[in-house]
Amino acid sequence: RRFLTDVELIHGICKAEIATHGVYFSHETSTHASDASSCAGNEVAALREAFGSDLLAKMLILNTKGFTGHPMGVSFEDVTAVEVLMRQVVPPVPNYREKDDYLGDLNISKG
Repeated sequence: RRFLTDVELIHGICKAEIATHGVYFSHETSTHASDASSCAGNEVAALREAFGSDLLAKMLILNTKGFTGHPMGVSFEDVTAVEVLMRQVVPPVPNYREKDDYLGDLNISKG
């Protein structure tokens, strides 16, 4: 929340604008979302805390690990983020077929 407050104070960009016009590249690896120390569960909880459920439902969420695996060292996610910015096209989350009820109203990218 502090980071989002600083962005608004310094740059004049409110979190509603970020949620509505931004794309969030999630870190999780599509593990089952739960409160029991899953990466996905913790990430969703942090996003809900920072943005609130209403704004979070508007934010487009993307994850590329289904395409690339987990090679953070070679920056595939960073390259994808730059391509999304340049082309203004967001790819789908690979293999996304069924919504996990724990995730609630998350706006998962379908491409």
